[in-house]
Amino acid sequence: VALVLGGLSAPYFAAQKVIVPELLGEDESLVGRASALFQGATRVTMLLGPVVAGVLIAVVSAPAVLVVDAATYVVAVVLVAAFVPRPRPLPPSSEDTGVARGLRFLAREPLLRVWTPVFAVGDAAWTAFFVSVPVLVVVRFDADARVAGWLLASFGLGAVLGNVAAYRFLLQRVQGLTLVAACVMGQALPLWLLSADLPAAAYSGALMFSGLANGLVNPSIHTLMTLRIPPALRPTAMTAMVTVFALIQPLGVFGAGPVLDAFGPRPVLVAFATVQTLAMGAIAFTALRARDVAPPAVAPEAA
Repeated sequence: VALVLGGLSAPYFAAQKVIVPELLGEDESLVGRASALFQGATRVTMLLGPVVAGVLIAVVSAPAVLVVDAATYVVAVVLVAAFVPRPRPLPPSSEDTGVARGLRFLAREPLLRVWTPVFAVGDAAWTAFFVSVPVLVVVRFDADARVAGWLLASFGLGAVLGNVAAYRFLLQRVQGLTLVAACVMGQALPLWLLSADLPAAAYSGALMFSGLANGLVNPSIHTLMTLRIPPALRPTAMTAMVTVFALIQPLGVFGAGPVLDAFGPRPVLVAFATVQTLAMGAIAFTALRARDVAPPAVAPEAA
């Protein structure tokens, strides 16, 4: 089952990104606000889901909760079928729109050819961090499960607050590239505190601040990465992009495991902060350079 779900994840996540401009058009501000709303809703459910699951498991048992979880997918299918309008089909084209063409476009587009591998490496660093959290809690906080829960929830809570701020105040007023250039380093720099011997509250605050910056910039990042791809190429190019992420992310787990076993969490946390700082620095630099460069033209019929 896990293998099948993993095989479907690339087209699923690509469809999540592609459907927003298909429904709302090519306006960066509008697509960005919709992305912020969608991300915020998703993150709220990710925060509340474990809490609700814990209560339900105590009341009705774990197998029954798995049935409830499976039923939510059926509900999602019904809601999408009933309420999401069918997008207007793109005009027919003889141009090649296969996956190979999508990869070539990603390699040629000035912003995406940097952002795609850099974000993939950054996400791999996050997987290494999440693997390190249980070891960190055992080594520094006497295996207190509550600390692990707070650390994992702090980033998510900050990200939700960032999504709300982006949706309400920023995305209609600030150009996406400017917002990314100004705020993306806020995701990386607080992570250096995790490599120091500090109380759990300080770690929680660092992760919350990092999550806040992530929530501020993520809607613009996803919007820019989507809208810079011509509509006819978006399904295949976005699927190729998600596939690149999926191939690189496990490297964080494979690299962190032996280091945690041999040296404990500190080297992994230092490497995590280093990779995030370099990656987000590259994102900020390329965003600044791209502000005055027009993205690829979008055909009027697709707008």
